Amino acid sequence: MSLFVIETITGFALFFAMGMLPALEPWGLLHSALGLALIPVYLIYQAKHFLRVGNQKRSFHYILGIATALSLLTVIISGLPILPGVDALVVSDRLATLIHVVSSFAFLICLAGHLVIVWRVTVGRIRADNLNGTSLV
Repeated sequence: MSLFVIETITGFALFFAMGMLPALEPWGLLHSALGLALIPVYLIYQAKHFLRVGNQKRSFHYILGIATALSLLTVIISGLPILPGVDALVVSDRLATLIHVVSSFAFLICLAGHLVIVWRVTVGRIRADNLNGTSLV
């Protein structure tokens, strides 16, 4: 989890300090290395998570979770052409960077909403279980 936070912080540093790119080269390398290293971790997590919740009712937090996953996949795919030393595969660096930044913000917004709603639903279930006397806690 903390590596994902570091990945986010380095991404924000790169985004908000664009005018100081030479000074940010270590941040860019760290961001790229972490991003590549975390791709398999995320894909394994997402596959297990979907297997666990994929058969649930299509509620708002489920749909928001799908939007969160799709936005992060967009972040990953759009980040590949802008890796250091990689020539643009299909799109220009500017377009890939724009897609990467916009989808990153979309991911963070969707993730925050998804987690808040899931937390509220979970707390609501715990409270209901406590009122019914069926709590495991």
